[in-house]
Amino acid sequence: MNTGLTKFIFRFISFFVIILIIVSTGTVLWVHKLAKEIPPDKVITDFSHNAVTTIYDNNGYFLTSIQEDKKQIWVPLTQISDSIKKAIVATEDPYFFRHSGIDYRQTWEAVKDNLRLRRLVRGGSTITQQVAKNIYLSSEKTITRKIKEYFLAKRMETLLPKEGIIEMYLNEIGWGYGIYGVELASRFYLDKHANEVNTSEGAFLTAMLRNPAYYNPYKKMESIMKRQQLVLKLMLRHNLISQEEYDNAISQPIELRRDKPHKRFTQI
Repeated sequence: MNTGLTKFIFRFISFFVIILIIVSTGTVLWVHKLAKEIPPDKVITDFSHNAVTTIYDNNGYFLTSIQEDKKQIWVPLTQISDSIKKAIVATEDPYFFRHSGIDYRQTWEAVKDNLRLRRLVRGGSTITQQVAKNIYLSSEKTITRKIKEYFLAKRMETLLPKEGIIEMYLNEIGWGYGIYGVELASRFYLDKHANEVNTSEGAFLTAMLRNPAYYNPYKKMESIMKRQQLVLKLMLRHNLISQEEYDNAISQPIELRRDKPHKRFTQI
């Protein structure tokens, strides 16, 4: 073999390996830095639901707090009907009670769908990841935020019980009209408390979460009822309801509040 060619190939491979090592090392250091930027354990375990954003430095020391203008009524998980919990889990994160913050199968399916369609159609985020994003991080779609979300979700699963995480989710998620949390959403749309919601209504409220602005029951009732049927099918598929419960729920009408939405906040 030509000596000059051999030297060229050797130098090329050596250069490639060196570049690979530099890039890999830089990536590892960058990811490690992002992992250290997630909120301290004390911030996670001492979460307050009083609609106040508390800002800490990277060492966990208090800097300031900001009062939020939020329409929200926080209720414990025991005051939320099982129907809502089951509908949320079936739709948002079927393996919530099995994974440790990240569902790699769901993430891989989302990656395949996004690559196939060449656009972002699925996020693949678990309930824990959504809580991490909605409460502690921003909603910007960047790789930096996604990496922080990954580490924060893993940490939350270590520090908090599953029941605590889903309670946070159900009380912090937006339901349109500036409403946050399932209790206020139940009162606003159905004129009942969250612990009074039946299977059909639980699937109905969950169906709205896909896009509350679009799935507005006062403008898109037909669309939201189609999605409600999908939610019920997912609940049945994941054995969260029986066939009899499904049959009853699928034929049960939804009775909405009929007074004007802007007047309701003074009555709730």
